[in-house]
Amino acid sequence: MNGSLLNAADYFTNATPGNHKPRSTVNHFGGSVGGPIAHDRLFFFFDSEWVRIALPIVTPTIVPSAAFQQYVLQQLASASVPFYQQMFSLYGNTSGTPTAVLGCPLGAAADGCANRQSVSHSSDDHEQVQTVRVDYNINPSDTAWFRFQSDTGLQAAWTDPINPVFDAFSPQPLYSFAAGHTHVFSQNLVNYFNPAFSWYESLFGPSNLQRTLSAFPIVLQGTGANAFTPIGGLDNTWIQGRRASRFFINDNIAWNRGAHELRFGTIPVSSA
Repeated sequence: MNGSLLNAADYFTNATPGNHKPRSTVNHFGGSVGGPIAHDRLFFFFDSEWVRIALPIVTPTIVPSAAFQQYVLQQLASASVPFYQQMFSLYGNTSGTPTAVLGCPLGAAADGCANRQSVSHSSDDHEQVQTVRVDYNINPSDTAWFRFQSDTGLQAAWTDPINPVFDAFSPQPLYSFAAGHTHVFSQNLVNYFNPAFSWYESLFGPSNLQRTLSAFPIVLQGTGANAFTPIGGLDNTWIQGRRASRFFINDNIAWNRGAHELRFGTIPVSSA
């Protein structure tokens, strides 16, 4: 285990007034159990493994000051005010160190339009893998096994420094099934039959797309070195990813005669 209690904050976090050490966690744990179901005939095995990771992130941002927000609202037509009020509300904390912005309309106070912050936040990743296997001794000439595995979790694709409503995640579940059958024809001739199937999904986007779009349907980004930090997330197109499945069969027959061995078979494969 590893985490915030055991790790010090970096130099830049400590050097920024009002900043705090971001949360960090690395936990890896699991266990397994197995044994006979029927004596010398049927056996089982189960394994579970879990990973919990929160990576510390310190992001410099430039946000509109309260004075600039009030100035903008006063210049707008009444019909446009609700949209900008909604946008400004997403910034939350707008305090920080005043920083100059080119073209600031607040008179001589060119540094009154924006504040520079250093935001401490964390990503959130976790994964869990469960494996189940059963082995079956059918008779002295035939044995079989079956295995199912589930690999699920959540990967942080984008951790937004302005508002967590724009955070994006990627679940990426993987499910697989495999089996095997071995038949012994004689001491020199054996056949192996191994079918398998896997399904994988890789999607990227916010946990609640409609809530994200309702909060702010576009990405608002300025230009230049002193522009405000973009609001609306990394990308309002939100890559949806794809799914893939694969099925294959491995059927081999092996002939062994002393120091010589001959194998032949077919492996048809299909995927989507």
